[in-house]
Amino acid sequence: EDVDLHFFSVTHSFRDLLYFRQGVALYDRRQEQRKMQIANLMTRTTAGDIILSRSANHTIQREDGVVAQGDIALKLKLFESNRWLASAHETLVGYEYLEADVSNQRWPATIGPLNVFAPDYNQVVTERATRDQHGANSRETYGYFAHHVSKFLRDRLQLPVSWRWDDEKTRGHNLLTNGRSQTNPKSTDAPRW
Repeated sequence: EDVDLHFFSVTHSFRDLLYFRQGVALYDRRQEQRKMQIANLMTRTTAGDIILSRSANHTIQREDGVVAQGDIALKLKLFESNRWLASAHETLVGYEYLEADVSNQRWPATIGPLNVFAPDYNQVVTERATRDQHGANSRETYGYFAHHVSKFLRDRLQLPVSWRWDDEKTRGHNLLTNGRSQTNPKSTDAPRW
């Protein structure tokens, strides 16, 4: 597995009242796997041997994308000198965004069966099939959120209110059959208090 990740973030404050944060990450991930599998079903041959069939898969998957998140926070304190009226208020508004493209390929293969009584672990692939999977998928998600909390009585009483909205779109393309699929945005709305 090879992963390249590039990350950037910035934080800035305006007079200790308003805070701004922004982060962006770009990534590229490539994973190659060669797997051998053995069946859990035993078969008895005419010679009286017990064998297990085996198979192998060679897969390559690649994913690249961008992730971004940013928010603005407002922090305000009122009546700090008064013991009973002092209060603190914080509001956070922000967003999250993800866009990713994934491609995957698979080549199945067959390996000679394994004799339980006289196993030979040095067998190699006896028949390599043509590629049976080759697809490309993309995903795009984005969300917006707002959170506010007010604190009273020296932070003994806290009143929070939150809201979040998320959306996701996906697209798929089978490069072997040229079949395509797409999902409509799945919106979710979540108020909390």
